[in-house]
Amino acid sequence: GKPLKCARPSNIPAALPLIQAITDEASREPRIYVSAIHQDLSESDIRSVFEAFGPIRGVFLSQDVMPGKHQGYAFIEYETLDAANDAVAAMNLFDLGGQFLRVGRAITPPSRQPQNNLPPELQAVQAA
Repeated sequence: GKPLKCARPSNIPAALPLIQAITDEASREPRIYVSAIHQDLSESDIRSVFEAFGPIRGVFLSQDVMPGKHQGYAFIEYETLDAANDAVAAMNLFDLGGQFLRVGRAITPPSRQPQNNLPPELQAVQAA
């Protein structure tokens, strides 16, 4: 008999334009993602360590539901793209507080577009 395919069809070809748009935006934004942050470190500790690479616009350390705890990851936005690239190159797998940090470019969906740029079907859903 004829062999049966038991797999889902790939959506990668349809998703490639969105993946490319997200990657392009990430390459222009001076944001980085830091994970595996030790629980004893605070937002000010993270800021003081990463300020060595350039001026920082903001640090967002994701807070846990438990007061005084964080979820172990942060987003840092630098003033310049060079500072962000230097931080990624120097701090990825850096031992801080007994844990090896994971540092990379922050890749987030393009979210800064005004709502009126959405396709009509999504505008209707969002308005509901």
